Amino acid sequence: MRAPGLQEQRVQLVGRVPSRGAPLPFAEKCEPIGTSSLILVLAAVLFSALFPPPTIRAQQRSDEADPAHFFAIDIYIDSKGTALAAYQFEFAATNSLVKIVGIEGGEHPAFRVPPFYDPKAIQHEKVIIAAFSTLPRANLPSGKTRVATIHLLKNGTRPPGFSLRLQAAGDPDGNRFFPQPSFEQRKPE
Repeated sequence: MRAPGLQEQRVQLVGRVPSRGAPLPFAEKCEPIGTSSLILVLAAVLFSALFPPPTIRAQQRSDEADPAHFFAIDIYIDSKGTALAAYQFEFAATNSLVKIVGIEGGEHPAFRVPPFYDPKAIQHEKVIIAAFSTLPRANLPSGKTRVATIHLLKNGTRPPGFSLRLQAAGDPDGNRFFPQPSFEQRKPE
């Protein structure tokens, strides 16, 4: 049993700001929620709880179960006694398991500054690297020296494959010669 005027009081309480006591502009338009509206809202909430939207899950391939990790490949050029003043080589990943993420310079002062490379080629997991030095012959490397380090990000458990091809090398007089390039994975520290 409802007391007369109860509904008007509820509208009055909802329609007033307690701190100021002024009626809100929408207070006259407030109507109580009907039973059918309340049942409809509760049914929608219950339905969404019982039947959640489908979840899409991407399944990892078995060769990618291993989390990604970073590693480095050191590039060496053995000039076999000839002073190395300039070089250019191409290094590429032969499978899609790695991404090239950085390049740093070599160990010898003549090639310590990071070498030049093609930024567009690096997006395709290959890089063409070149460097030169104008130092005197006595200050250039003349044996096996690390000329660059390539930093990579590996995904998966399969071993990555690489190729290294020397494109050019020169001595301080500008003569072309054919040193021996090589690479090896840097051991974790």
